Amino acid sequence: MAQAEISETLKRTPLTDAHSALGAKLVPFAGYLMPVQYPSGITAEHNAVRRHAGLFDVSHMGEFIVRGPGAVDFVNYVTTNDVGALAVGQAHYSTILNDRGTIEDDCLVYRSEDRIMMVVNASNAAKDVAHVSREIHRFDATIEDVSDETALLALQGPRAAEILQTLTDADLSGADLTKANMDGTVLRRATLKQANLAGASLFATIIEAADLSGANLSGTRIIGYLRSAKLPGASLRNSNAGADPGNQSMGVMRATFVGADLKGADLSGANLYKADFSHADLTGANLQRANLENADLLQTDFTRADLTGAKLAKSDIDGAIFTGAVGVSQIQGLDQARNRDKATFDAQ
Repeated sequence: MAQAEISETLKRTPLTDAHSALGAKLVPFAGYLMPVQYPSGITAEHNAVRRHAGLFDVSHMGEFIVRGPGAVDFVNYVTTNDVGALAVGQAHYSTILNDRGTIEDDCLVYRSEDRIMMVVNASNAAKDVAHVSREIHRFDATIEDVSDETALLALQGPRAAEILQTLTDADLSGADLTKANMDGTVLRRATLKQANLAGASLFATIIEAADLSGANLSGTRIIGYLRSAKLPGASLRNSNAGADPGNQSMGVMRATFVGADLKGADLSGANLYKADFSHADLTGANLQRANLENADLLQTDFTRADLTGAKLAKSDIDGAIFTGAVGVSQIQGLDQARNRDKATFDAQ
């Protein structure tokens, strides 16, 4: 079959003509004619997204709308994450299971006032809607495949929020993710300045080199990687970022803040048991009553931090700096900390 004939059998997105006019190389993908590269080249596109932002046409993705009184219960039944925990306007990552307990596909679930939207991978859309539709009769709900009528754009990159802000009156500078379920989320170089993540769940989450300056993570459950994250002025007050001290089998499940910027952050009352703060900057941070037992604090900077009532028993403080720190004499278990002789304290 000739190339022209093949192209005629493929679906188009609303932006196909725009892609063509801009010189994009169009190829068959998941039944659609999709752009794979622009004349500037893949390297230039990659750098643009990493340094600024890129707009992706992902209209080929599958979208299903679930409506009715049983919509939440239905989507809860066919996916693994708790849809009931989503507030209206929130979304989470999830997976679709089969009756063997194995994964059919991954998906995104969006909760609206009167509906639930499931977004699935383009190549699996037909299979996925057939699979979940077999269970709809159990619930007071309906499901509609709106993939062909739905356009979808993804704006990604460090300047994405700044660019989108020019097109909306909504304040994008302080996203409210209160009690959000962000389990399994990957946020590399993301910007969440002043975001409200109070009470959120960050289990198996990767937040690498992201900017969370001034963010509110009070009461958050964190078992993930916040490597090189920027958290100056952030609040992690009463957050749970440590392994369960009473469950040794969970010992490897802890938060990692290696190289993170936590200057002036509030970690008072936080559970940081076995957390890794190696090379982190906690200058001026509030660590009153924080539990840092068994934590890795190698070359951690506690300069001028308030450690009144903090617990450091069996933590490794090799190379840690406590110069000008407040409440050092009131640290519980400091005499049991490992490599105390290699840490720096004020002269007595």
